[in-house]
Amino acid sequence: MLLALVLAGLVLLAASRPWVVAAVAGGPALAGPFRSLAVTGADAAPVVPALALVGLAASAALSTVRRAGVLVTAVLLAAAGLGAAAGAVAVLRDPAAAAAPAVARATGLAGAASTAPAALTAWPALALAAAVALAGAGVLAGVRGRRWSASARFENPAAEGAAVPAPSRSALWDELSRGDDPTDDPTAGGGAGGRPLA
Repeated sequence: MLLALVLAGLVLLAASRPWVVAAVAGGPALAGPFRSLAVTGADAAPVVPALALVGLAASAALSTVRRAGVLVTAVLLAAAGLGAAAGAVAVLRDPAAAAAPAVARATGLAGAASTAPAALTAWPALALAAAVALAGAGVLAGVRGRRWSASARFENPAAEGAAVPAPSRSALWDELSRGDDPTDDPTAGGGAGGRPLA
């Protein structure tokens, strides 16, 4: 399902962008009184890019599995979307807490000293929307995908009306040696070969 593949890629892209911009006081790692620290989605919610990768894998597998596999893969796809959405919601609800580990690493200060005012960017909202749509694509694949058959998706339509190959020259001579007429239509006389020549 191409749509699910695009949505999972969008969640992964959004997770690589800055989600939170925190104002941090200078610490051992930062000089000066205050600086802005951009915290990516992967740092603020590490579960989001991990589940986006699961969504990418499930989306790719969805086109190759059969009926029972489609259902299992669709459930996995929906769960990945819901999990990524939950990670994005956690950042949207409390951006300072989501940025705290990255701020602590940057400043060397842990606990309340590392908590700083934080502003959100648009990327977590975009990741949330794409993750919810990814979960919806998983549900849609689970409901409608049971009617898909992998063999029908990979069959060549030209092969259905393929002509029967002509017999080889040696096969024609063998029929003549047996006394059968190779020019007769085998379906007209009801026999497997032609009618006897004698």
